[in-house]
Amino acid sequence: MKLPELSKLGVSAEDFPRIIANCRGSSMKTNPVALTDEEVGRILRARIG
Repeated sequence: MKLPELSKLGVSAEDFPRIIANCRGSSMKTNPVALTDEEVGRILRARIG
């Protein structure tokens, strides 16, 4: 899909706790797969670049 790395968008690993803590918003409520904080963290680490 050629998504940009998160670091190119100004996101750093220091932002991960805040992102994880606030990722349960509207779009996640309709996600058919409930992701744990650990899983969200793995996704973020994989996309940081």
